[in-house]
Amino acid sequence: MFVTKLSAGGGELRYSTYLGGTKDERSGGIALDSRGRAHVIGSTQSADYPSVRAVQPSIANSSCRPEPPAQELCDDAFVTGLSLTGRKLTFSTFLGGNAADQGLGIAIGRRGAIHVAGATDSRTFPTRNAFQPKLGGAIDAFVARLSAGGRRLEASSYLGGAENERANAIATVAAGGAVVAGRTESPDFPTARAARRGLAGDYDAFVIKLR
Repeated sequence: MFVTKLSAGGGELRYSTYLGGTKDERSGGIALDSRGRAHVIGSTQSADYPSVRAVQPSIANSSCRPEPPAQELCDDAFVTGLSLTGRKLTFSTFLGGNAADQGLGIAIGRRGAIHVAGATDSRTFPTRNAFQPKLGGAIDAFVARLSAGGRRLEASSYLGGAENERANAIATVAAGGAVVAGRTESPDFPTARAARRGLAGDYDAFVIKLR
């Protein structure tokens, strides 16, 4: 993948850098902290994806098979912070379990906490202070929070029912917490104070607010 910063008018390239290892990477999202430093999330198949001050320093996709029959996806999510000039990584970490994990959304809170979301079918996805500690279906959404600077995994949880979910986006709110949006095909997807409680089609969108 690449990360590129343009001037406000778009007429000047402030920095532009590759970011990845020897296999495939895909970007999932980008967010800026209060100092304008870029934080990115995505997915990688590279065991040598750069890790710096990582909460998970190595790839964990042990169930993925490079030889046939290979899985369609064989990734770990990653979360990476860049310096203001883009020349250094302030932190960089894998985030995933034994199977396929996709990093799809990122947001920075008022005090610098890094909120991320995506999808996983790993039964060993790292959880902490989880409201749902186990995989609910074939594929679940996940939501996690890293401390400012990415030094600690403060919270991480599966989010899903008996079928398939994917969290596509996350945003922080001024009072604290986060709002997550995605899609589900689970009739038992967890709801609270819901505008619509039942699944209406093959897939429904979901919006969920977390404290």
